Amino acid sequence: MKTLLIVPEIRLDSGPNHFPFWAGILAAIVENKGGQVAVLDLNALRDHFGGRLVPNHVIEEEIGQEDWDLIGIGGLTTTYGRIQQIAPIIKKCSPNSIFVGGGGWSTYNPDEILQLVPELDFICIGEGEETFSELYDTINQGKNDFESVNGLCLRDGDSFKYTNPRALIADLNTVPFPAYDLLETEIYFKYSALPLSADSMNSKRRASVVWERGCPRGCTFCSHN
Repeated sequence: MKTLLIVPEIRLDSGPNHFPFWAGILAAIVENKGGQVAVLDLNALRDHFGGRLVPNHVIEEEIGQEDWDLIGIGGLTTTYGRIQQIAPIIKKCSPNSIFVGGGGWSTYNPDEILQLVPELDFICIGEGEETFSELYDTINQGKNDFESVNGLCLRDGDSFKYTNPRALIADLNTVPFPAYDLLETEIYFKYSALPLSADSMNSKRRASVVWERGCPRGCTFCSHN
């Protein structure tokens, strides 16, 4: 089974700073199951296009190289506009793929996102590792019992249906390390400009990382509250 994970561009006013760990972790999950997986990191690849959005024809060429069974896309709320732009391209180039979205941009209002991005088949709500793993297994086994996978919002005719909630991962040690070999590491090393120590200042390679899961803050203006 072939899986493609797509990272949309974000914050075009700066370089790509942070590794897309979600894509690396989900890729590692697929590899551990013996599947084929690739990461199309548009946010990193924009470095080849003057920091601007990756041209549509490049995206089409990349996606069209394989017949993907499952395509996942994710990001922050600020990536929503770009995801809405490229979703039709993804579906055009891979019409038979199951297309799932996840991350903060879709977790807070999954049924609305399915309305606004009609190309998507599912939304993965909250922590995605276990939900994505079970969704992958369901597809790989040729089953259509997606309602048995917790943590999904799926289409139900002209309406939408939620499966049972997914509990938070009890033991984070069960989450595999990202498949770094599938990430555009050299580009991220290039733009990781946070020298927080003498060692990092003098290092030829350094990486800025964010290890938080979710958001620990409580901003009163945020929809989370």
